[in-house]
Amino acid sequence: MNTRPHCSCEQVRNYSVEQAAEKLGCRERLLRDHLKQVPHQKFGDQRVFCECELRLVMAMFTVTPGSAAVEPKAKSETPAVRQLRQIRPAGRRRSHAG
Repeated sequence: MNTRPHCSCEQVRNYSVEQAAEKLGCRERLLRDHLKQVPHQKFGDQRVFCECELRLVMAMFTVTPGSAAVEPKAKSETPAVRQLRQIRPAGRRRSHAG
């Protein structure tokens, strides 16, 4: 029984976080900061990745041309922004005679 349904490795080769970052071409910190979100294995206090998990991590961080991250949004003011700009103070600040 395979407890990791995403893994299809016939011969498992595990990579440390440093090796995985090098293989993915990213900074080690990216993997360390996202360990709770990316699939990985835990051996004692070490975190390791197999080839299948590296493919999943790469897919998670792949940006496609149709995504919002690639296309810059046009500078158009929303109605809320215009409404905030129309707000003016009610009057002068009152001074306290003390």
